[in-house]
Amino acid sequence: MGATDSGKTAILRALRWLIWNRPSGDSFRSTWGGHTRATVELDDHHITRHKGDVNSYLLDDQTFKAFGNDVPEPIKDLLNIDDINLQMQLDAPFLISASAGETASYFNRIAHLDQIDIGLKNLQGWLRKLSIRHEEDTERIQELQQAHKRYDYIPKFEARLEVLESMQGEKNHIGAQFQKLTSALNELADVEYELVRIREVTAHKNQVFKILSLIKEKESLQKQLNTLEEYIRQHKHVREMIHLYKQRAKPLDKAVQILTLMDQRDILQKDADSLETKLDRLKDVTDKWKMKIDLAKAGQKTFDASMPDICPLCETDLTTRNIHER
Repeated sequence: MGATDSGKTAILRALRWLIWNRPSGDSFRSTWGGHTRATVELDDHHITRHKGDVNSYLLDDQTFKAFGNDVPEPIKDLLNIDDINLQMQLDAPFLISASAGETASYFNRIAHLDQIDIGLKNLQGWLRKLSIRHEEDTERIQELQQAHKRYDYIPKFEARLEVLESMQGEKNHIGAQFQKLTSALNELADVEYELVRIREVTAHKNQVFKILSLIKEKESLQKQLNTLEEYIRQHKHVREMIHLYKQRAKPLDKAVQILTLMDQRDILQKDADSLETKLDRLKDVTDKWKMKIDLAKAGQKTFDASMPDICPLCETDLTTRNIHER
């Protein structure tokens, strides 16, 4: 009880909004009041319904969002308040003015018998959906049966397809063998080409060995020639020294010098005889060396005439190569 316009109805509306989340929307809120908030203290808990930039419920430190038109289950279980517990000022007397159906519905809800009505309604809805689905499936089956007749040729095509697949497999096998044969033929052609190149090289093997032998012999003769030329220079130097001693000898020492020179002359004569023998050998060697050079030049001409411009082994340019200067 209380005086008129003391806020009793506003409190009830706030409680209904907090307990049942009714009314929904924003029509009950002022356009100038900012955020709307209702809080209830229950034992050791605080429950707050808040609406503003964010629409939420708060249970102590826990926040609930995106709950739609319902109330979060933890808050609903904690409050445990039904519409029988909260009546507005202008509400009709409880169940007196209600119809028999409304009264029965209320008691069914109290006894949880309304779940049967809800189950029956859901079952009827499922049956209607299944009936519609059955009709649609029946029509679809008839359409598929009609369409199936248009594909009676498929078994024949399957048999032909199996034959074609078998033929395709044979074709792939033959193709693989053909590729292997092609690869083998290419390798054989490469081997034959290498054999031709090797034959061209081995055809001149004997001439190459002969030229190399002549080059070694030439080098040996050149060393002998250098040795003989050194002996000749020594013999010439000794003769010059003897002539110099003859010119510079004093008369008193002439006898001694003559004896000494005679001994030296004998020694030099032996050296001269040895040098003359070696000169004779050098002449023979030089003649043989010239003959070998002529043979080498003739072999070189034959070799150059038969060899290609590019070496088949190392691919070196042979046109400017002088084998005698090696």
